[in-house]
Amino acid sequence: MSKIPTNKLAIYLIKNDYSDHKDIIKNIDELNTINISKIETFYYGNSFTFPPSWIKNFFGTALGADTNIFSASAKGLLLLEIVKDTEKRIFALAFGYG
Repeated sequence: MSKIPTNKLAIYLIKNDYSDHKDIIKNIDELNTINISKIETFYYGNSFTFPPSWIKNFFGTALGADTNIFSASAKGLLLLEIVKDTEKRIFALAFGYG
């Protein structure tokens, strides 16, 4: 039997005081945006690879410069707007570590 892949999700209910996406996301103009539907918008930043900080912090220069060990910075945020009666609430689903 094949194993079904799983991912952990962090889901946040945004406070009523924040009803505009620009109030929820810092530096929103620097992010890419995809409108998935009328109620869903996905925001994401560009990803980059870089050597993890623990290489320099723990090993210094002992490993040399050509270790080919890299981390990546993937980040995404899905904002989902739910309206019930006249009240709008926004849920945020966070992906990655950005």
